[in-house]
Amino acid sequence: MTTKKRGWKNEQTVKCMLRNLSCALVMEKERSLLEEISLLCSFFTMFTKVEKMSNKKAEICKAAEEKRAMVEGKHGEDILKVKEMASKFRATGNIPKRLFRCFSC
Repeated sequence: MTTKKRGWKNEQTVKCMLRNLSCALVMEKERSLLEEISLLCSFFTMFTKVEKMSNKKAEICKAAEEKRAMVEGKHGEDILKVKEMASKFRATGNIPKRLFRCFSC
C-alpha cells in the first residue's frame, strides 16, 4: 500500500472511532438524563403520596377534635344535671332511691 492510501485509511479509522466515541458519550448522557428523570418522577410520586397522607391525617385530627368537643359538651351537660339533682335533693332533704341515674348504672 502506498502512504497516501495508508494515511487515508488511518484518517477514516480515526474519524469512525471519534464518531463511535461521540455516539457513546451521547448515549451515556441520555442514559444519565433518563435516570435523573426517573428519580424525579419517583420523588414526585412519593411527595404526592406523602401529601395525601398528611391531608388524610388532618381530616382525622379534625374529626377527632369535633368528637372530643362533643364528648366534653355532653360531659358538661351531665355534670350540670348531677349538680341540679344534688341541689334539688339537698333542698328537699330527700335521699335518692337510685344513685347515679344520669350515668345509667
